[in-house]
Formats: sequence, structure tokens, C-alpha cells
Amino acid sequence: MGESQGGLVASIAAFDIDDLAGLILLYPGFSVVEDINEKYNTPSDVPEHNELFGVEVGREFVTDLIDLDIYEELTKYEGDVIIYHGDRDGIIPLSSSVKAEEAYPNAELVVIGNGYHGFRPAHAYEISLMIDEWIGGRTNTELSGGTNNHEKADI
Repeated sequence: MGESQGGLVASIAAFDIDDLAGLILLYPGFSVVEDINEKYNTPSDVPEHNELFGVEVGREFVTDLIDLDIYEELTKYEGDVIIYHGDRDGIIPLSSSVKAEEAYPNAELVVIGNGYHGFRPAHAYEISLMIDEWIGGRTNTELSGGTNNHEKADI
């Protein structure tokens, strides 16, 4: 499970975990990769310290993302993925989660009506209930496929 930049990191880490039952992503920061690749041409262009959305990240974090086609990489993860993303997110574009849903073989995108980056308490509570329902019954050996249906939750 990861949110924003943590969603990006969780997605990348998922490739190295053999018994992962699935991924839960909240407004994942896939567009960070695109932003980095627009800003830097080569690893030597990256300064030692960087700030992404108010969070300091090291040079290695940034250089590892240069030339990464994140959406191509996502096609390699075959486990279940559920993505929650607000339709009013002003930091990470909803379009990046739409691309991710299309890239993952087994993904479902739930668009949160009136949802921003970092869900408000009422949204967070309702999403926690949806996550609990999504997790229910999943194990390492019993996985179900995603629906790719752009379900919209009006909460």
C-alpha cells in the first residue's frame, strides 16, 4: 500500500516481492517519473538534494527514475491492483492513474468524486471501508482479476 510518492515506490518495489497478494494505491505519484524525465536529461544533471512536492529526496531516488518508462514497467506486475484517485487532485493528475490502470494487467481505478490529493476525513473513512472490502478474502494464492471499469465513488 502506498500513497502519492509512496504509491510510486510501492509499485516499483512490488516487482521484487514474490508473494505479494496485491497493491493498494492512493493517488499514486506516477507523474513524478514524467516530471523528472522532463527536468533532467542524464543522471549527471541531478543535484545531490532534491525536493518533490515538499519532500526532500536523495540524488539516487531521482537518478533511478531517469529514462524509466513507468507505464511499461507496470505491465509486468500481474497481481491485483486497486487505485483510488480524487477527481480534483491538483498535485498528481488523475490521467496518470488512468494510464496506470490501462498498463496494469489486473487493475481497477476508483475515482473519488470531489476528492483531492490527500483525502479529507469523510473520504478517508469511506475509502478505508472500500479497502477493507477489497482486501477481504484475498490471499497469496487466491487472486481475482481487476475490472478496468473506472468506477466512480460519490462520497
